[in-house]
Amino acid sequence: MSPHPLWRRVAGVVGRGFALLLVVLLTGWAMAALYFDLLSGSSLRHVTVSGYGIAMLGTLLAFRGRDKGIAICIAAFVLVLAWWLTLKPSNDRAWQPDVRDSFFAGSAIAGLCLYQWNFRCLGRQFGQAKIRRPLAA
Repeated sequence: MSPHPLWRRVAGVVGRGFALLLVVLLTGWAMAALYFDLLSGSSLRHVTVSGYGIAMLGTLLAFRGRDKGIAICIAAFVLVLAWWLTLKPSNDRAWQPDVRDSFFAGSAIAGLCLYQWNFRCLGRQFGQAKIRRPLAA
């Protein structure tokens, strides 16, 4: 009789499979975060993202069959997540023309409220746009 019952071995294989799937998903997210938010507009971000992916793959292959590789990959993900959470949003980027200007950018409609509703019923389009001054406080 083997030292571990069959169900324990199967549970171990399934658990390691789920852990490996989790590591692959977390590594993919971390690579996307590095690609989109690190050094935007620079060609160095391709090198950084590729290096991160190769390092995680190398870690998993070097510690194959042991939990240490999975733990190192999760720790690397936590470091990328901690960096990503420190990023501050900014509007000083090169935006595409269709989203470059916000709706309330001009002073011509300052102090006005704009209400708009549209709906479709039985193939007919109904809609109304109404602009009014807000009530004085």
